[in-house]
Amino acid sequence: MLASAAVELAVSPTCNNVGTEPADRTIGRYLAGFMAEMSREDAHNWIETSVEPGPAAEAEPVWICRLTLRHRDNVDRWGWGVMFRVRQRDGLVLEKSFVCTGSG
Repeated sequence: MLASAAVELAVSPTCNNVGTEPADRTIGRYLAGFMAEMSREDAHNWIETSVEPGPAAEAEPVWICRLTLRHRDNVDRWGWGVMFRVRQRDGLVLEKSFVCTGSG
């Protein structure tokens, strides 16, 4: 996941205008911006991750990976993150598989 920080948000229509700053252009900046938002002391924050077997992509088994940054305080509750595929054979992140996720 960390090695994919330079993946452009343009990789998926779900990632259009998802950053916390207008200049955010990569998955890394998108996630870093929300991590910075989580730094308030009065909030409860956590990171959810999951990995599960997924359907074969291009005839190769993959894992479906999810990373969600969760935030809850007296005013807001949200979760923003990414979902992507990793090829099981060699652990390669399939860059074009990134999808940005979010919920209130």
